[in-house]
Amino acid sequence: MIFAIQHTTEEKLKSLSERLKYLARDNNSYANYIDKNIKTENLKFNLSLILSHIILNLQFIDRSKIVFQKIIEEYNQANNTILTFENFEKANWIRVVADEAVIPGLIRNFVWQVGYYEKKGKPIAIPDGKYDLIRCLQIYFQRCFEDSKLTISKEKFEEVLNKFCLLEVKADFLIERDIIGFDVKSDVYYWKGNEYLRHLRNEIASTLWLLVGGEEATDAEFRRYFKLIKGAGIWIDNLQDYLNFKNISRICELTVSFLNTENDFLKSDNEFHKIWLDAEYD
Repeated sequence: MIFAIQHTTEEKLKSLSERLKYLARDNNSYANYIDKNIKTENLKFNLSLILSHIILNLQFIDRSKIVFQKIIEEYNQANNTILTFENFEKANWIRVVADEAVIPGLIRNFVWQVGYYEKKGKPIAIPDGKYDLIRCLQIYFQRCFEDSKLTISKEKFEEVLNKFCLLEVKADFLIERDIIGFDVKSDVYYWKGNEYLRHLRNEIASTLWLLVGGEEATDAEFRRYFKLIKGAGIWIDNLQDYLNFKNISRICELTVSFLNTENDFLKSDNEFHKIWLDAEYD
């Protein structure tokens, strides 16, 4: 015989287990979920083509080695110091990856913390001998990373819409879906790359590939493609359903070539230190 209290307890446990099962689902469950309404809109309006052309016309922040070297020169002149690019590179506080001077995650977070707490009137200690390195990196971070957006001029944006959009797709359509935003002060549109795009990531990535290079893509075109998808936050996980064998093969070939020729990806004596600096932070 099942008593009422026993039945109630079992139901509560069952309910709890269902909720825990939902909470315990791994990231793949979330990543694999696709909103069919978004897929439908893509088929109806050809959004992946429109968004790909917008991405092609985005203005990227210049984070090249040359830009950082100019900031070092400015800092030296203003502070009577003798910092060099090698000082940052030897410490692995700056690494050149895909033609960009990249600040590793832990260092970037610390640089942000220094500025944040100083604005609050609560300065934090900077390690001995690293003061000038941190202050110089602050300038680079503020100019090239903090609150940075990929923008597209109003004229170029409207040109893309007029050329590739159906009547229903206007700026408001994309703004409402939080795909782009508009900066009134600068009079430019900017890329937001939100959750909506996750559902079209492979369609957009495949379309971009065909527009940038396709089957005959060169190393330079692959590097451009890499920069576009990385900058726009397009995380690819399945191109096989959208591109033919020749395109997939070419992407594989150029990816291997990229990995084998990019200095930062080559094995060195600093790998553990680099991995530590790239680690996720709380």
